[in-house]
Amino acid sequence: MHQSVPLPVSSLGVVPLLLLLSCGGTEQAIQSPGDSLSQADASVATPFACSAPLAQSKCGNPASIVQGRLRLPAGSEEAPGTLVIAMLHRRYGNPELGGHPHYIWRLDDARVDEGYAYFEVDMCDGRATMWSEENCEYNLVAFFDANGNNGMDGSGTWIPDPGEAAVLQTFELSCFAEGATCLDLEPSCSEGQSCLADAPPSSCECKAASCESQAAICRL
Repeated sequence: MHQSVPLPVSSLGVVPLLLLLSCGGTEQAIQSPGDSLSQADASVATPFACSAPLAQSKCGNPASIVQGRLRLPAGSEEAPGTLVIAMLHRRYGNPELGGHPHYIWRLDDARVDEGYAYFEVDMCDGRATMWSEENCEYNLVAFFDANGNNGMDGSGTWIPDPGEAAVLQTFELSCFAEGATCLDLEPSCSEGQSCLADAPPSSCECKAASCESQAAICRL
């Protein structure tokens, strides 16, 4: 079963940012120059070849698709839990949690093959197009939820528990990219929430070329 977590409309109008907290194709993962990333970011994704998308982009641009694979724990032939993928806005607060959530997916039916679990998610599942030209980088969190407490209905939301190997990967989504972004992920941290901690980034600045995103963090 492929279950995605819907996002409510926030005070930004059409922006469907996930307000869960009480307070406030390219084939290369992209880090911002000058920003030092956390230990969890040190495992830079090695690009691998994307396949043809399994579904059409919700916003009509295949550049909104992110495909990836997450390595299984050593010696495992099956996923040790439900694959959880979260896309977070890196420059919209909460750096200790990896950023502000855009969308969360629980992928109960993720394909497992030769030591990896494969996934495909769509930034436009979040109901508003939020390209990096107006919203800067995303952080993607990936891990296997072993006890079922992650997602909108779970107390853990997008935060892994200690012992659940996770990875935090920074990347960009440009409307001008040719096809999906491909991420090859190694879960290198099993320390729970601290796996998501990112160095506080500077504010988001709009790029010269506009993608006419439906919401723009750079204009807040």
